[in-house]
Amino acid sequence: MCLDCVRRFLRKPNVAEAIQQFGALGRALDSQECPPYAAMCSLAQARCEHLQGNQSWEVQYLVDSANHFLKAHWSDETLKCPNFQEHLMAAINCYNHALRVCIEQKQPALAAMYSLQLGDHLMKLGKPGEAITHYQRAAEFQYQTPLDCLNSMAKVSSCKINIGDYDGALTTLTEMEYLVRERGTRNHTGRPLGAYSESLPAVKSREFSSWCCCSWSVIPSVTGVTLYGCMLHVTLLPWSCGTMQSCESKD
Repeated sequence: MCLDCVRRFLRKPNVAEAIQQFGALGRALDSQECPPYAAMCSLAQARCEHLQGNQSWEVQYLVDSANHFLKAHWSDETLKCPNFQEHLMAAINCYNHALRVCIEQKQPALAAMYSLQLGDHLMKLGKPGEAITHYQRAAEFQYQTPLDCLNSMAKVSSCKINIGDYDGALTTLTEMEYLVRERGTRNHTGRPLGAYSESLPAVKSREFSSWCCCSWSVIPSVTGVTLYGCMLHVTLLPWSCGTMQSCESKD
């Protein structure tokens, strides 16, 4: 009897069976509205896949765990339950772990996608300041694909405008313009072609918008000055967009 116990102890564990059992338990807990415990099951599945050396499924289960934690956080916020945002922090940690695995596997496109997902979740939660870091990281991963990089940088500028960092937004938009002019395919006139030609007027208009906001944000708050600045911004923005587009067409 003791020999059988020793053999059972020394036997190699059946990791595949453990993954299936954790998956079944996680689905049951999710159906019972217990997302934090379902997230723990997904984390256990990710560890099992790591033991097997299956990084693609490890990343998938880490993201599933993050989604369960986000679901738990939304539930706490909806019910106004006092919390320390522990579920949100756990979700961010899961995403960061998944990103590290993607980087180790040299999959920048996948890492950029998950960075954008995390940034979008934070934006929905009303945290643009925290989303900036993840959008910037996505733009770094997408440097070899300029159009995707421009999309991520546009999200960065939007977040900075939302938090009132107009100077930072203007800097980001200027970098976007340089990227369009540097990486965009050009014709004999030197103008970008295709999607790049459509991106440039939009970038310029947003640059003008951020410049107006940045300029008026440094003026002391005198009666009527802020209102006048907003009116000037709203009045000149459509004109600037039309002027820049006409200039591009003349070129």
